[in-house]
Amino acid sequence: MVTLYLSTTKGNGGIRHFPYQGFLGLTPVRIDGIVRTRLDEDQKPIPAFSLTIYVRSYEARQTRTGSLHSRILAEYSQTVWRKPDGQDYASLGDFEHPFKITLPKRVAGYSTANYQDYRTFWRVEAENVDDNCSRIIIPIVLARSFNRSIQQDALSSLAGIKKSFTMVNG
Repeated sequence: MVTLYLSTTKGNGGIRHFPYQGFLGLTPVRIDGIVRTRLDEDQKPIPAFSLTIYVRSYEARQTRTGSLHSRILAEYSQTVWRKPDGQDYASLGDFEHPFKITLPKRVAGYSTANYQDYRTFWRVEAENVDDNCSRIIIPIVLARSFNRSIQQDALSSLAGIKKSFTMVNG
């Protein structure tokens, strides 16, 4: 068998969430990493069709009965390995390849948010398409950033409310 790994190119590899650069909604967000496959003790490669990296935004809802319904809101992918043309499959053994996926400034997914029965979240996933379809999933916390002018408008309106409140009460 073959084991599938996702790791970061920079930063702390033992962290809970996958690192990224950029601000969701303001600048393009770049996710860099390395996908690795390692042979197990039996040293047998697996017949595979492709190896693809996904960055996906999910929406999950818990119903009153306790069942969980989730759907994909946005998906960005990069195929790092593919079988040669003219073959049904190819052997995949020890393999290492860097990947870089860039989310555009206007991305379809929401920020990461958790509520009692509803949540939205982002994940970095590596999928080895073969007979077993092995997959590794690592969460990524992306929060949509606000435009600075919007923040300043909100702060100035709050200051105006505070000023009018002190005039009435003061």
